[in-house]
Amino acid sequence: MAGWRAPLLVEALHGIDPRQADTLYEYAIHTAGPLAAEEFGPGVIGPAAVRRAS
Repeated sequence: MAGWRAPLLVEALHGIDPRQADTLYEYAIHTAGPLAAEEFGPGVIGPAAVRRAS
């Protein structure tokens, strides 16, 4: 993921609606950075998924 996207709030990602953003906030995910870091396990969500979503 491009470095400039990492600090963006999850609401800034294409396809994330307010309800999804609220769910991400419940999991303490506030920015796009953790989504690209594959902190959720290999193959679950990572850079490719974030690129497709944005």
